[in-house]
Amino acid sequence: MSLPWNDLKAGKRPDPELIKEQADKYQNWAARMPPLKNWYAAAVDELPLHIGRVACQRSNCWWDSRQRRRYATSVITMLVVVVIVILVPALRNRFSVEDFVLKVAAPLAPAFLLGIWQFREQMEAASRLDKLKEHSERLWDDTLSGLSVAEASAKARVLQDEIFENRRKSPLVFDWIYKRLQRDYELQMNHGVAELVADAKSRLALAQRSPHPPQ
Repeated sequence: MSLPWNDLKAGKRPDPELIKEQADKYQNWAARMPPLKNWYAAAVDELPLHIGRVACQRSNCWWDSRQRRRYATSVITMLVVVVIVILVPALRNRFSVEDFVLKVAAPLAPAFLLGIWQFREQMEAASRLDKLKEHSERLWDDTLSGLSVAEASAKARVLQDEIFENRRKSPLVFDWIYKRLQRDYELQMNHGVAELVADAKSRLALAQRSPHPPQ
């Protein structure tokens, strides 16, 4: 993103030795993960940095929100299926309320509570990301309407801080979920960025032809 480091939000910069150590550890299992290099759509290279950066931030929020909602929906669907699978045999065997509570509900309660917690936390994180995505879209419009490079960069730094804060607060998503969704989401993200690039080029060309600079 080529943004200045924010000590207040992220703390002291990590030592280069620590970065090297963690990079070496990553190489030991990198082959098991889809490549993260050049993760953002290549089309942003066609835009000035202060504009393309905002497109990347929007992609970040869009992808993470969609992924978390998909995961949360899967969790609650699994819980419903488990309830049905357990409840039907219990009714057929005419379990008493006491037997059902002791033999079925109590042993499964921790798993259900964990599933409900995952669903709630993931949906809350997705809602925060939706708001950040809306903010990135407003920043996109402001930047293309004549916001200076310095102002756009400062606002992007604030937005990136909020993306970081949301990531810090949010529960993790399993790697296999990311792998499963990556191909479809990457195609959708690239399409969305291509639309943004076309929009930016059109508006920038119009601004250059205009006798009066945008206010």
